[in-house]
This record gives sequence, C-alpha cells and structure tokens, in this order.
Amino acid sequence: MERYLDAPVPEGMDQIDAVRYFLAAGDPQAGPEDPTQRHIRARGEQAAGGGPADLADRFDAARARLGLRLADLPGEHPVLVFDRWAMPLDQCLITRLIELAVHLDDLAVSLDMPTPAIPDEAADVVVTTLARIARAHHGTLPLLRTLSRRERAPDGISAF
Repeated sequence: MERYLDAPVPEGMDQIDAVRYFLAAGDPQAGPEDPTQRHIRARGEQAAGGGPADLADRFDAARARLGLRLADLPGEHPVLVFDRWAMPLDQCLITRLIELAVHLDDLAVSLDMPTPAIPDEAADVVVTTLARIARAHHGTLPLLRTLSRRERAPDGISAF
C-alpha cells in the first residue's frame, strides 16, 4: 500500500473502482504459468525472502505507518496501483481487504486450521464487492439465482 501511495498519478489518468480493477487484473482462470500469476508469485517470494519473522516485523511496521498516514487522506485521494491503474484510495483499500480476506482463508485451509473471523464491517465490503465482480462476470440473473434459488442456479458462479 505504501508503494501505491508513493507513486505519482499521471495527470488526467482515468480512475477505476475495485470491481473494474479485478476485472482488468487478469484472467481469473489463468494457470500458474500465466505471466501475471508468475509476477505475483515472484513479488511474494521477494517480500518473504527474509523469512516469516522478518516479514511479520515489516508488516507490523508498515501497518503502524499506514495507520497514521491513511488517517489524514480523503477516500477520493488518487493512488497508482501496479503503475497501471489509478484508483481512489477508498477503492484501492477495498482491493486490499478482498486480498486479505481471500488469502486469509487460503492460508488457513493450507495449514488445516479454522479460518479466523473477519470483522463484520470488512466482511460486508468484501462480500458486496465480490458479488459485484461475480455479477460483472456472469450477469445479474445467474447471480440472483445462485444467491436465492438453488434449484435454478447455474453451476460455477464465483467472482474469480
């Protein structure tokens, strides 16, 4: 997040919301050899290079810095994400919440542990945005049926 806040946003660049970000970010069905997926793994491996304790310490330090920094920024403050997309800060933070929630579950499952609870306010934002992404991918009626009419629901509705 600090990297995004530090990057200058080019003048006149159109901003996108969290849904458009996830729609533009790549093929949700891409395999592990997809260039975007390889880039994401490489960034993760680089960030984790110092080991779990170092990563946890750097996370805690960044969280403390961001707590102070974000308190003074308005939600519409523009940020540049991956040097490709301009987003209002509040929309960028939604993408980070989704990543945290999804990967929190991934990590818990991989460790055969229960997934920790996500605070209600964050869960509402995450689930609402995931529903909007799924609607963009599959349409309103299939999503409506998935959420309300199991007998008419199509198989395989997901945001990613």
